Amino acid sequence: MHRGTLYVDPALKLLTIRLMKLTTPSTKRKVVIPDVDPTSYLLNNEDDDEDTPPPDFSMAAGDFVGIYSNPREVGQWDAVVCCFFLDAAPSIVEYIQVIYNMLKDDGILLNFGPLLYHWSGPAMRPDDRTIQDYQSRFSYLDSRYMSSVDICWEDVREILINVGFEFLEEKVGIRSLYTADRRAMMNMAYRCIHFVARKRGPNSKPTQQKASNGGKPS
Repeated sequence: MHRGTLYVDPALKLLTIRLMKLTTPSTKRKVVIPDVDPTSYLLNNEDDDEDTPPPDFSMAAGDFVGIYSNPREVGQWDAVVCCFFLDAAPSIVEYIQVIYNMLKDDGILLNFGPLLYHWSGPAMRPDDRTIQDYQSRFSYLDSRYMSSVDICWEDVREILINVGFEFLEEKVGIRSLYTADRRAMMNMAYRCIHFVARKRGPNSKPTQQKASNGGKPS
């Protein structure tokens, strides 16, 4: 489940930037987004039985919390997959609670990404003597920038457990690029977190966690 909003800036940067290129033709390479046609892939999957109907694939545009906190979504989903998504929340705690509620008992949350916190507000300055001074200086910003709480992975992990998730797998420090040109001479790399967590239901049994590095940064 990727972001419900298409952010133009990273894509525009890839289209217009001419720095850090090895050759002139590399600035004019054809890029297809998405790189595969989802419909063709789903209808022509050779692993599927001929009598198996195609998956019910759809898209929803809008605010994630506004759509999936609706009562009709509660307990309806077997799994939620997040890629560079959780940190796009104004409140990561709220996103985790919504995902927990929309999953069925024993439903799976699979996550991969960093904790960049897109709604993190600007830094305070020494002349911001009070929080009111700070908020007044940035009153033109969306109020969500002023309410974002940027917490570390250990705290996010504890929140997931307290909400009701049980960790099945966990890996920390996986190198990954995002909106990057692999042929350029410079890219930003993230050390991402991958985890698989299960929603504990009334009849769920504890499952031993698998972790390649004990959940600690490598």
